[in-house]
Amino acid sequence: MFKINKIDNVEGAGAVQRYSERSHSDQQSRFELFGARGLTDAELVSRVVGSGGQVPAGQAARNLLDRFGSLVSLPAVPASSLGNIRGLGPVRTARLVASLELGMRALGPAARSGILVRRPEDLHQLLLDSFRGLDRERFLALYLDTRHRVQTLETVSVGSLN
Repeated sequence: MFKINKIDNVEGAGAVQRYSERSHSDQQSRFELFGARGLTDAELVSRVVGSGGQVPAGQAARNLLDRFGSLVSLPAVPASSLGNIRGLGPVRTARLVASLELGMRALGPAARSGILVRRPEDLHQLLLDSFRGLDRERFLALYLDTRHRVQTLETVSVGSLN
């Protein structure tokens, strides 16, 4: 279903440019056909960091994933460490951090409001998602309605790194 492009036996500098264009075109086709799920992790990260740097977005994404291994570990990485990756300057780092936070919020407590709480175990997944990737302790307030359904989860205070 997917066409694999090779540049092994192609001569000349123009060949690399043509390969790059076909590769981007194939990526765009997969995105249009399958949505974001049709792209690799590196392709998704390259779309988030965007163009405009000295290092192409695709290479910056590969540098990032090579350094940290996978997307799963990225939310726990401080922005200062992300900024040290070749190809990620302050603007690209800000885009990446914002997208990670957006994803965490989309899957976090707001998306799980309405959970019925009968016993502490009912809150396990909700709180696990809320605390995943944090580098400091947090004090949270959990608001329930009269039917014991989660309405909101709010951060009351954040501890220091010490």
